[in-house]
Amino acid sequence: MSRAAQILNELFQSHYPWKLSPGSAGRHGAEYNFKSENGTHYRVNINHYYGSGNDMDHAEVAFSAGLPLPGVQYTYGRLGGHADSQKVFSTVHHILKQHLRNHPELKTIGFTGIGKSRVRLYKHFLDRIAPNRVPGKSEFAGIFQLNREDIAEPL
Repeated sequence: MSRAAQILNELFQSHYPWKLSPGSAGRHGAEYNFKSENGTHYRVNINHYYGSGNDMDHAEVAFSAGLPLPGVQYTYGRLGGHADSQKVFSTVHHILKQHLRNHPELKTIGFTGIGKSRVRLYKHFLDRIAPNRVPGKSEFAGIFQLNREDIAEPL
């Protein structure tokens, strides 16, 4: 392994402490929060959707970053452009893996990116967490869907 790859892997191993938002966990999903070293607050929403019958088998993941001020909305998907983006990605990865452990009924996970930079951001994130996935045609439109088996264990 090259030194650059080794450094990147070391960066991705590190993650921020995160917590489940009180009262957010349930059959329909959960919200997780963490704070980076530079003071940026992040939110990860994982919403469950019904499949055939009454089974929850799909989850949509949305990332957001911002300041937790009254009346100020988080900016969904805004994860790039920060000096610690690898650590942020790693934290989201750890949250997602823990969520999947807690919800074995989930079979697929979806991400939707709007705009060229968002699509690139999600592709980069998914390349890190699901390196063996087979990209679908919908990825060009910013719609990403993974099977739970596609997602690698956090490093």
